[in-house]
Amino acid sequence: MTFDAVFVLVLLVVLVYLFLTEKFPVDLTALAGLMIFVVLGYVSFEDAFSGFSSTAVITMIGTFFLGAALRITGVAEQTAAFVNRVVGSRELFNIIAVMVLGATLSAFMSNVAATALLLPATVSIAHRAEISPSKLLIPLSFATVLGGSITIIGTMPNILISEIMREKGLAPFQFFDFSPYGLALVAVGILYFVVSGRRHLPEREALKRRKGKRDLKSVYRLTERLFSLRVPRGSAIAGKTLSDLKFGTALDAHVVTVLRGDKRVFAPTAGEVLREGDLLLVRGKLADLRRLLRFRGAHIRQASAQFASHVAPRYEARSFSIKDHVWEGAHLREMKLRQKYRVIAAVLEREDSFRADRIADESLALGDRIHVLGSQEQLQMMEEGGIVLEPSSINIPEFFASHAFTLQVTSESPLVGTPLKESQIVGLLDLNLLGLHREMDGVFYLSEEEEIVSGDNLVFVGERAFMRGLVQLGELEIESTNVDSDIESSEVGVVEAILSPRSKLIDKTIRDINFSDKYGFHCLALWRQGRPIRSRVAREPLHFGDALLLRGPRRKIAVLAQDPDFVVLTDEIPKAKRVAKAPVALGGLFLTILLAVFQVFPAHIATFAGATFVALFGAIHMREAYREVEWRVIFLVACLIPIGNAVGDVGLVSIAAESLAGSVGTIGPLAVLIAFSLLSSLLSQTLDGTLTIVLLAPITIESASSLGISPYPLLMAVAISASIAFLTPFSHKAHLLVMGAGGYRAKDYFKVGVPVTILAFLALWIVIPMILPF
Repeated sequence: MTFDAVFVLVLLVVLVYLFLTEKFPVDLTALAGLMIFVVLGYVSFEDAFSGFSSTAVITMIGTFFLGAALRITGVAEQTAAFVNRVVGSRELFNIIAVMVLGATLSAFMSNVAATALLLPATVSIAHRAEISPSKLLIPLSFATVLGGSITIIGTMPNILISEIMREKGLAPFQFFDFSPYGLALVAVGILYFVVSGRRHLPEREALKRRKGKRDLKSVYRLTERLFSLRVPRGSAIAGKTLSDLKFGTALDAHVVTVLRGDKRVFAPTAGEVLREGDLLLVRGKLADLRRLLRFRGAHIRQASAQFASHVAPRYEARSFSIKDHVWEGAHLREMKLRQKYRVIAAVLEREDSFRADRIADESLALGDRIHVLGSQEQLQMMEEGGIVLEPSSINIPEFFASHAFTLQVTSESPLVGTPLKESQIVGLLDLNLLGLHREMDGVFYLSEEEEIVSGDNLVFVGERAFMRGLVQLGELEIESTNVDSDIESSEVGVVEAILSPRSKLIDKTIRDINFSDKYGFHCLALWRQGRPIRSRVAREPLHFGDALLLRGPRRKIAVLAQDPDFVVLTDEIPKAKRVAKAPVALGGLFLTILLAVFQVFPAHIATFAGATFVALFGAIHMREAYREVEWRVIFLVACLIPIGNAVGDVGLVSIAAESLAGSVGTIGPLAVLIAFSLLSSLLSQTLDGTLTIVLLAPITIESASSLGISPYPLLMAVAISASIAFLTPFSHKAHLLVMGAGGYRAKDYFKVGVPVTILAFLALWIVIPMILPF
């Protein structure tokens, strides 16, 4: 093996590692990898961006346009409604209908897009048939993944392997060359669920639609997080608004309803003014409120300059920069500086501006500088933890003078007699507890074992106005700890929504995006990986596949359903934007098929002709079309194509092919096909399917040449096997997309995924040699 081959192999291993760990976004990893190959001379300047003009990229862009037209014109919704009328409430026939519909649609558009498109319709079918959606959604995602292998435009591996064949001088696969094998996989998938698979699907009883609505409150176990509070007579809270009381910012709680005599105020706004005797129905964690009640009657005052100068010598100031992409977009609280090192994150510096108040939930950006305060020992612990500390410009006495305040404990306070470590103050608040100042003996206590006595001053660093609001909140009286009240009305509804595949909200928090102000809904809970999340919901970064339980005005549900960031699961969704243009969307699809099947144009030209047709005749507007293109995938493919060529140019492909031919080739061509098939599926479930094809397709072609057999059956096996990914919800994005709506756990996918995987491989290994001889 030459030096160049070894060096390129090392680079390739690093790229694969970065793809697996996702330390950087995968498209950024591919782009950086391409630049490294160019700088080192393994990819020429002329070939560096050849991937962007490849037929694979052109085909993908056209496919995204066509898929968007089918979605916007409501083709899938209308088809699903027709299926529901024909099939009725029979579970078995509904499973078959959903799988056939999903496989058909995904044959002509992205698998994930097809799943997102059919998800609301499938849930609606389940509701009308009084079937749990968990009985239909895994069959839907499995069918769309299998159905993508039916045509050349159905999935990225099919598109890319045809491009690589063309580059290597082979006749590329045509539009429907994949169909016999894709249809065989879809057939065995449907057969499995018909015969036995449906019995292994979980039955989520609470997800069923009974008497007109699903019991979402039961699904998310909201009753465990509902309690009621009373505004007492003579309380200073009367006359205050809900925003004054810091419900959301301090407790991540939400006032669901205000009961005022015989009147009910559903979905009260932040500006709702409270009155004496009001009963508040609250969604939140009661334990957090109990901890706040300890502050009842406490007095707040600014720390004196003399006290600040007395405390300052105990601290040193240092700073560090955010340089790691891992923390880009994360919140400062996620670094857990207080918990790990006992330091105070005092100031956030960004582009020469300094901010000290409420920085815990600030999203970090590369180049941000965090100024921390701590003892020498604490700062040394940070450096030992791998954080590079630099000098800080913070004036410690001035900082404490302006940002420190004391909370005086009265004799009636429940805090009296409680050690600092058991007061549970810091864990709840966005405040830093410095210690305890006892004026009677002039001592400042730092020990967590010190017991609080009447007259003690708890010294905090943070926003004094924020603490004042919390103390007022402590005046509320707990009325009931177990409330089972209706949280819906004729004007206010509860709806479930899932983040769409290209949502801009992924990795952001509810608080980051000012969710309630922007959309008019409050997020009551999340559903993630088989369980509800009901605490600290506003601070939880949103993940792809999360289901959000939202509550707000029913009139706004229709608006939310049109937002491209969400897939809304409700029967109240309005009709698609341009139902009248549905014939245009179907016409564009049929035009693509006809031009490709009769070989009037190559597949990429045919696809783009169809895309132009739907845009030209108004099925989709260009602004919508640009948004529908998954640019991450476009950049990924365009960058990986020249890298794949470079791997072949240095001889790595030949070495890998000779090695595989020597180990498996002696058994026979079928063994080689099985080996490539298994390897393709394994890599696709861990890496991106695009990278799998870039790595395996050249090796497959070279191996076939060295063994003296046809490369076509091996290449077909590699392409189709990249779609056999069913063992975990993380094997394919389509599975993640239905996880929240179906209430699934990881084990649910494994139980039905193993038999489907085995059957799919057996069908593939039988059918391919029958049609494509070696």
